[in-house]
Amino acid sequence: MEITQWNKDTIPTFENNFHEDIHYKRSLDKNYLESQIHNTNLKYFNYIVKNYKIYGKVLDLAGGSGYLTAALSKLDTVEEVYLLEYGENCLKYLVPAVLDHTKANKKKIKLINGSFNNIKLENYFDFVFIFGALHHSSKLRLTTDNINKCLKMNGVLFAREPVSHYLTPTQFYINDIPRRTDKKTGNIRNDNFYRLGEYCTAFYQSKLEPINMVQLDGKSPLLNINIKKCKGIYDCIRTFVFTCKKTTNIKDIDECYWERW
Repeated sequence: MEITQWNKDTIPTFENNFHEDIHYKRSLDKNYLESQIHNTNLKYFNYIVKNYKIYGKVLDLAGGSGYLTAALSKLDTVEEVYLLEYGENCLKYLVPAVLDHTKANKKKIKLINGSFNNIKLENYFDFVFIFGALHHSSKLRLTTDNINKCLKMNGVLFAREPVSHYLTPTQFYINDIPRRTDKKTGNIRNDNFYRLGEYCTAFYQSKLEPINMVQLDGKSPLLNINIKKCKGIYDCIRTFVFTCKKTTNIKDIDECYWERW
């Protein structure tokens, strides 16, 4: 499949190579390809399709293997699906293999090698999906600004993300650094478990009005977590689906006179 190149911001070489190696190996793994037909994240997609009508032009942002793009392409009401992914090997090897294996409607699909911090199209998409990738942004507000830019007015963002309790101690994030650190180079991967308040602030300040947020992981409610009993970052996390509507263009003057960070 043809891959369109967009300008990308720079991420650490280690982090890029880490994912590129995984993507290539998975493209050759028949068991992995088969697993994408029933990817566990499709339960979140099924929740969205059951509760919202998805139509028109859709962006699968940081779409990874392409399992979500495949599912979107099969919806009769969807005209186009753009899959934007940073990894070149992912788009070159893994995504085509997954799209073939899942019998996606490839006539609707366009592959973009780019960054979620530099989305080229403006006021173009009816919906943006980002599943398990927003927490990899090291510049959350820049990413949500770009999502606003590419959505049509009243367009909708669906974000499926791990969300940390709003009282999660900073020390838990410091203690998590060794997990994110490459032992050979000392480089640290972007794998940020943002607090609930940090997500909501980014959405509001990027004019993406939250209209619904639902915890769908079957665990005890996020706000019921007793922080005093938590031993680390993973004890503080639950999986949410955020639904946000673009209410105004990012360049418009903020009627509330908020300082935008």
